[in-house]
Amino acid sequence: MKISACVLCGVLGASSVAFAQDAQQAQGGSAGESCRARSDCSAGLRCINQVCTDEHEGQACGATSECGGTLRCINQKCTSPTAAAHASASGGSSSSSSGGSSGGDDWMKFNPFDGNAHPYAGVMLAGGFMTGGISGNTVFTGGFNTFRGGLLLALHGGVYLGNHQLSFEISPVTYWPSLASPPGPAFEMSANYGYMVPLTEMGDIRIFWPIRFGLGMAAGPDLNLLGLAFFQVRLDLIGVAVQVGHIVFDFHLPTFRYALTDKSGVQVHLLDWLFGASIGYVF
Repeated sequence: MKISACVLCGVLGASSVAFAQDAQQAQGGSAGESCRARSDCSAGLRCINQVCTDEHEGQACGATSECGGTLRCINQKCTSPTAAAHASASGGSSSSSSGGSSGGDDWMKFNPFDGNAHPYAGVMLAGGFMTGGISGNTVFTGGFNTFRGGLLLALHGGVYLGNHQLSFEISPVTYWPSLASPPGPAFEMSANYGYMVPLTEMGDIRIFWPIRFGLGMAAGPDLNLLGLAFFQVRLDLIGVAVQVGHIVFDFHLPTFRYALTDKSGVQVHLLDWLFGASIGYVF
């Protein structure tokens, strides 16, 4: 009986030790926290260079979903948010002692195309030329032989999701399609989808070819858009976008707009080519 009791005590003691170790590991440090052994880290993490580290840490990525459950895709590398915060804090303290150069480097290294959602807001200014014509019962009756100048000042904003761009543009009576002489202002808006085709990188500067499609409307008084509301299609096929830190410069070469309306069986068509640029700040 004494031997059986000793054996039972030994088994219970070993089970208690194992349970304690498992509990310690389950309650261990999260990714980015300090450690001295693997048992100091939560399950699924390893102690590397005295830091609890996920096995995916440092791997190349294009989206956060590629990094597992605890890491985020930051600057195209799987990174622990805690580690990134510690690095930012230590970088901030060192930059303050060395003149703040690290803060400037962090601003330049910002990548709005890292696969995460990044909202932005900006303004656009473009000018060019337009023409128009009339048709009735789908039969061309005249026009498209006179070209006039045009101007567009618009506010725009939206979100970048990787290389995809969802945006909304509005010109609150700051669109001059110049159907009349002198031209008058009109209202214009459109919802757009764009894809930023990567072209090249120069250090922290990224260059893209933006392809964009949008649907919207335009309307104006009698002296400008004939007092009618037009359905509008936007198409950007030629241009270049340059990203520097949190700023994206978008050059339209041009942005093309086609507008159509119907009045008592007569269709009015407008074609608008606008050359200019937009600037946006990405958060």
